[in-house]
Amino acid sequence: MLKEKQNLGSTILRFIQKNLMWLGAIFFVFVIAFYVRQTITSTTPLRHNIEIAFFIYLILSFIAICVCIQKTKKLHILFLVFAIILSIGYLIVIPLGMVPDEFAHYLRSFEIAQGDFLTPVLGEGTAGNYFPNHILGYNQTNVTYQEAFSHWGEQLDYGNMVTYTAYSGAALYSPLCYIASSLGIFISHLFTDNAMVVFYAARIFNCIMGIALIYFAIKIIPYAKFAVFTIGLMPMFLHQSISASADVMTNAMAIFCVAFVLWLAQKEKVKKWHLAVFAVSLILLTMCKVIYILFILLALIIPNNRFQSKKGTVLYKVLLMFGAIFINLIWLGITTRYFGTTNEGVDIAGQISFVLTHPFNYIGTLLRTILDDFPSYLSNLTGSSMGWLIVPTSFWGYGVYQFILIIALFVVCNNKKIATFHKFIFAAIFFGTGLLTLSALYAQWNPVASLTIAGVQGRYFIPIVLCLACFAPQVRMWIKQKLPATGSSSVEESPLTEQNSEVIPYEQTKPWGLYLLIMFCNCMTLIDLINHYAG
Repeated sequence: MLKEKQNLGSTILRFIQKNLMWLGAIFFVFVIAFYVRQTITSTTPLRHNIEIAFFIYLILSFIAICVCIQKTKKLHILFLVFAIILSIGYLIVIPLGMVPDEFAHYLRSFEIAQGDFLTPVLGEGTAGNYFPNHILGYNQTNVTYQEAFSHWGEQLDYGNMVTYTAYSGAALYSPLCYIASSLGIFISHLFTDNAMVVFYAARIFNCIMGIALIYFAIKIIPYAKFAVFTIGLMPMFLHQSISASADVMTNAMAIFCVAFVLWLAQKEKVKKWHLAVFAVSLILLTMCKVIYILFILLALIIPNNRFQSKKGTVLYKVLLMFGAIFINLIWLGITTRYFGTTNEGVDIAGQISFVLTHPFNYIGTLLRTILDDFPSYLSNLTGSSMGWLIVPTSFWGYGVYQFILIIALFVVCNNKKIATFHKFIFAAIFFGTGLLTLSALYAQWNPVASLTIAGVQGRYFIPIVLCLACFAPQVRMWIKQKLPATGSSSVEESPLTEQNSEVIPYEQTKPWGLYLLIMFCNCMTLIDLINHYAG
């Protein structure tokens, strides 16, 4: 009898060990289901149907993720499955126009699709354009699903053109930032004039472009694959990626450029078209926003022996760096017509003069702002406030994801193979771009000599997060150095070590727990969004 019990216990233990991932998925599903039942308490048919639909989506999603983890060792394939599943969720859950400044970016995409690459000046310094009526049934910062989809049948009315002028901020963006969204609008116009279908087409094409760039970034980057994976699946990153905003291009292209240059740095044979793709990608990124101009320093990471001659090396790097600066200066000169006052008391020229004449005062302002607001930047970066930043989300979403992000940046990432000089370049891009971001907001949004910098949001720093992973000291390496020689091998085989450039070692590490946590965080965030927009 005792032997039978021991055999039964051994059988149960083996079953648990063999199916631990599936049991973990079931656990997360039950936790999320319990949260749904506690938060979606209304008995209205709409909420009841939403609850059932989300349950089905939840179960199918976890099944797909678990099957994918078992079938493939390639992180870029796993990212693709994650991204498609979660993007569909965010695309459905977040109504049109409910991502910050999305409507303004959509108008910019729409005019580009119609052939207006520069926003016209309609008179008296007012920038705007003429759009068909019903281009969007609402222009608010908060709507319910019922309000949003009540406009589903509306058609774009080209016989009744309406003037929109409140998108001068988007007019500053280069048409290159809207390649995908404008293409979506153009193609959808060939088949329908349904206002919401056209808007969703802009979103979908933008989302596809963002997913594709991160997919290839994970595939080619020799180090920090899991860091790219984690950044690309942050709730805030996905929240931006399903919009018609130019931020989709900015975020994804910044990560792609870093991945591409690291790939070029370790590749023995580099072809001319590789260098051409990198140059185009880098110029596209700098054209998204001038504050990303320091990314041109990435050109210095390409080894000189990747070129046929010393002259070719200097010519390529100099032309690329100065060419990007020159193109941005031209665009800046063209778009000065769109500069305007954003807040009362704002004087851009006066603010710049103050900073130049009182540098120590400005340094104090920077330090005061960072020290006071850093926690809010970090929480907003991962997704504490969604929609028009008025939808608070659960700590189980953005807070747990901060833990995952820290692991990805400071533990998993193996940047030991990145040359010291290259680490200095990544540090310069990270701190320099961060400083330019704060300074640009100080000039555009704050009265002269303000003691703090208002208007800063954590999501603005998404493009430089990967640069941090490429130079930051790694906890795993520090632990390895501190442990005695007898224990070093166990750290070398850490579950979070990237053994090679192709895969994360599933058999040795079983990192499925982090993958399920990523899914869990995004599901919790989606529930909060459903609760808000369901009304």
